[in-house]
Amino acid sequence: MINPIDRRLPDYAIFEATDTLILLVDYGNGPSITNQAEAVITHTSKQLGGIGCRRVYYRDTAGRYDEMTTENEVFTGFKACSEQQQVFLGAIICRNLDGLIR
Repeated sequence: MINPIDRRLPDYAIFEATDTLILLVDYGNGPSITNQAEAVITHTSKQLGGIGCRRVYYRDTAGRYDEMTTENEVFTGFKACSEQQQVFLGAIICRNLDGLIR
């Protein structure tokens, strides 16, 4: 969801937010989450009232999941997800899409 005021933000959605994780999906329109990670973390933190100790994952435009590491609500880097994490995060997407189809 592009912020109409800030065109630097990618077209992305906060797909899932729990007490342990935040899952973002990059729709591939405009700049990518990867290229605008600092702005995405800042925007997501504001949207959710903070990130806290939750891990932030995102699906890139190629369909791969990676983690965006943070400290004190600030982006600190990327961490590749394991194959098990790829499956787990993909299942979250499928579970939520399945609910929308019915």
